[in-house]
Amino acid sequence: LWYADAMTKVFPHQPIPSPGETPQLRSATGSTVDFQLVLSYKGNDRGQVTVSVGAQAKAAVDVFQVAYVNVKQSIIGQPGWYPDPLVQLSGPVSYDLSNQTAAAFWFRSTVRGEDSILATITFRLNVPESVDSIEGSCSVKLDIEPFNIEIPPASSSSAQWTGAEFRSPVAPVTPQMYYNNFEKHRVNTLVWMQPNPEIEYTVDPQTLKVVLNTTLYSAFIERAVGSLGVQQLHMPLAKRVKSRPHFVDNNVTWPFQTPNGQVNVPVFASPFGGRLNSTFVSLSGAFSLPSFLDSKQLLDRVKWVQVFDEPTWTDPATLSNIVALMKLYKSVHPKIRVFQTKFPVPSIPELVGLVDWWCVHVIQYTTAGVPAALAKLSQERGVVSTLYNNGVPLIEMSASRVRSQGWGVFQSFAGLAPLNLPAGHGLRGTLSWYCVNCASGDPWTDPTGSSYRGVAGWGYELYPPSPTGTAAVTGPVTSIRWEMLRKGIEDAEALSVALNASKTPADFSKLLSTVTWNFTNAWVGRQYIDDGYSTNITLINSVLYQLLGQE
Repeated sequence: LWYADAMTKVFPHQPIPSPGETPQLRSATGSTVDFQLVLSYKGNDRGQVTVSVGAQAKAAVDVFQVAYVNVKQSIIGQPGWYPDPLVQLSGPVSYDLSNQTAAAFWFRSTVRGEDSILATITFRLNVPESVDSIEGSCSVKLDIEPFNIEIPPASSSSAQWTGAEFRSPVAPVTPQMYYNNFEKHRVNTLVWMQPNPEIEYTVDPQTLKVVLNTTLYSAFIERAVGSLGVQQLHMPLAKRVKSRPHFVDNNVTWPFQTPNGQVNVPVFASPFGGRLNSTFVSLSGAFSLPSFLDSKQLLDRVKWVQVFDEPTWTDPATLSNIVALMKLYKSVHPKIRVFQTKFPVPSIPELVGLVDWWCVHVIQYTTAGVPAALAKLSQERGVVSTLYNNGVPLIEMSASRVRSQGWGVFQSFAGLAPLNLPAGHGLRGTLSWYCVNCASGDPWTDPTGSSYRGVAGWGYELYPPSPTGTAAVTGPVTSIRWEMLRKGIEDAEALSVALNASKTPADFSKLLSTVTWNFTNAWVGRQYIDDGYSTNITLINSVLYQLLGQE
């Protein structure tokens, strides 16, 4: 039995490392400790091994089996079986020594103070064509020494750790089952394709009055802003009970009755006209939502509207139509705010003046002048900026690459090198649009299917229940990448607390600059660029220990 850091990927036939010192687990109070224990077999017998794992501590300990997916099309040119899904244990598990000689188990526990985790593993090996079996047990005790830092709960965090949800849930998983994953991973803002129940609405053909059915949405919002403490949400999509045909005649206008009177909306003619019209149909129910949300005292949180995703600003018709829609939505209620992707380079003043939250693609954010322009908008009008597509967590790449995502956001917002922006006016968080977009395929059997653009891990960090029955069928299955994303967020929260209490902020810039922070896609033309992530495991731990006061 041997210990492995959570950022170490343990493969099915991982060699046993040389013995090292018994590690001590360190993390900020309110965050989690994550580690792996690996049971390795080095004999010649082959057979089925049945393993039971237990753990005891003051705080609850979650135990997972590290599962594997077969990456057939590898972005780093190394196809094979890779560790990624983490299946929560509910009883003994078995594996075949012909296929796997190392079984890794993942442990996760919340830090509440000084503590220790006692893990016990029992095993039984049944050898084929033999009446004999090999049985044994082993245990290890790991001490937890908390840093002198306590991170705030997600609901009171100043950062916007944002989750954009899936295209559709995979039965028997329901959207509610994903909320728990968001809560545990400090996601406090839901945007864009969030798991909102759609609000059904009807339109009176004579008066054009919109009538909302908000039963399901009311239950959702009560849970989201209540028990989960979500800070900000997008305006929900509205679904017409009886669909109205899209107009194709460019001279036709569509009259809508809003709280401010009737608005005549033109049908959009442009290369993106069909998508714009579809977007407008989906969002048109938002004209009647503000009064409902105001009655629930929710409009200060549920005020964000996204008109169109990743538009081509160089198309004049698309630009003018989107600007018109933004003005229209803002005219409905003074509290409505506009969220928009794809910051225009060069800037378009009329457009930029309408947007209250820019969610910027990583390639744009690494374009010269863009971070400074966004920081200026923050200083002048309080415009929020967050990042998306941040390094797209891919299965074969280093787990430290995903964890360092939160570090980059922290450095930007704190005004540290290399960007050196005005403190408090950098990135406010990061958008994980790729939470569970795997409804169109099965990542268990083909993690690099066409629905993921031929890249393992693209579009999902949570797995649906395994169709083969190897994973729990009661909810979504977490992954190493999803856990590392959460750990990076916790790092950023702890570093923020420590920086506020530090008298030597220069130390932060100096030490953090030694860590490869994940603000590049780190893949160009689907060719892997290492960028030093393989050295980050030691560096991340060392920097945390120094900055959080342990060395």
